[in-house]
Amino acid sequence: MTYSPSRSVRVLKSMPRIFDIFILVLGVYLFPASNDFSIAFILYAIVLWKTIAYFTNIYFWVSYMRLVVILFRLGTHFLSFIVGLFAYIGLFKMPDLNRVQLVYYFLFCMLIVSIAHLLWFLVRVRHNKLIKRRPLPTVLVGNTPKINELKAILADRTDFGFRVDRHLKTDAIKSAISSIDPKRTQVIFCSLKEFSDREIVELQKFTHNHFIQLKFLADIEFLLNQATIQEYIDYLPVISIRETPLEKESNRYVKRLLDITVSLLVILGVLIWLYPVLWVLIRVTSKGPAIFPQKRNGVNNKVFHCYKFRSMRLNNSTSQATQNDDRITPIGKFIRKTSIDELPQFFNVLLGDMSVVGPRPHMEAHNKKFAEKTDTFAFRHVVKPGITGLAQTKGYRGEIKSDEDIVNRIKYDVFYIKNWTLLLDIKIIFQTGWLVIFGDKKAY
Repeated sequence: MTYSPSRSVRVLKSMPRIFDIFILVLGVYLFPASNDFSIAFILYAIVLWKTIAYFTNIYFWVSYMRLVVILFRLGTHFLSFIVGLFAYIGLFKMPDLNRVQLVYYFLFCMLIVSIAHLLWFLVRVRHNKLIKRRPLPTVLVGNTPKINELKAILADRTDFGFRVDRHLKTDAIKSAISSIDPKRTQVIFCSLKEFSDREIVELQKFTHNHFIQLKFLADIEFLLNQATIQEYIDYLPVISIRETPLEKESNRYVKRLLDITVSLLVILGVLIWLYPVLWVLIRVTSKGPAIFPQKRNGVNNKVFHCYKFRSMRLNNSTSQATQNDDRITPIGKFIRKTSIDELPQFFNVLLGDMSVVGPRPHMEAHNKKFAEKTDTFAFRHVVKPGITGLAQTKGYRGEIKSDEDIVNRIKYDVFYIKNWTLLLDIKIIFQTGWLVIFGDKKAY
């Protein structure tokens, strides 16, 4: 089970971002370079700052991160920031801007923000007890000298945020897996030297299915062709497999910004007038509510209520909709064919339960059935489900008629998760729009 931060922890994590913006604004008024550039310059400085932060990761911290990494990231960030500040003069044609004041502004921001980040790192990250941060339940697998050294380090450095609950000194992964309680484990450290590639893959599948972080001690060549991140716990190198770009916090913020923008455009531009029309048509043609909630499995397999325009007569069946399904109402045929029935899910996106693009969520009963068809099914739930997805643009939407349909759908979902980019999301949104306008034979 992955660590799900509480609301208070999320608020704490957002404080450095809010503080930095406050300093950027305050600096403009303390060191004005001219009398008429304040508002424009503030907006430019904030956008510049956030853009650079996306690449420098100055807000990404883990408890065992070395101070030199923090200093390197801050140095890179401020070097880029001062270049961007002076670029403002040329971009907006302001040759009379006071360059001395601009330097003072930069030095003020650099000094205050650097001190704040270092203090925040020491208090928020290193001294977990000061903010009552709970350590992550951890299991060690293996019996090599390296894994034993790691155990001693984690016992001594409680500020790293790991609590070793079990050390499985076994030479068989199957035995280790059977001894791990997934409900009480959030992190597994494994020494690679004792296990075959096949066993490591088996452990990797186990952690995927139970949303457990998997970290390897870097003592074997197995990981050379994997997407990995090398970190250090004290002096020991540890490799984490990065299964998805959305593990990176800055990427999640970019995706969330896209979600909010698109969902607001649809809600304010389409649903605000379409909903009253459909409410009347749906209520006139059949009994029941115009919008109905349906339980679906979301990120980390958590259940949420997915909203849809009702396209069927009220029934208790959990079977999939089929072509010429007699449960579908006359107006339901139209809104299903045009995918209008999915539009209320933009409220789910705005609420944070879903994303515009992602693996399509299934009903709970179907989830259990489909999970038996492929051992990578649960991996879909490491990200938010989507209104549309890569699988849907490739023809794997709607009714599952065969095992091949669900296997291929999962294949595209996993590819999307492992290869996410903002451009891929935008491409899928446009491809979905094309299918809605010109028709999709699997929409029924």
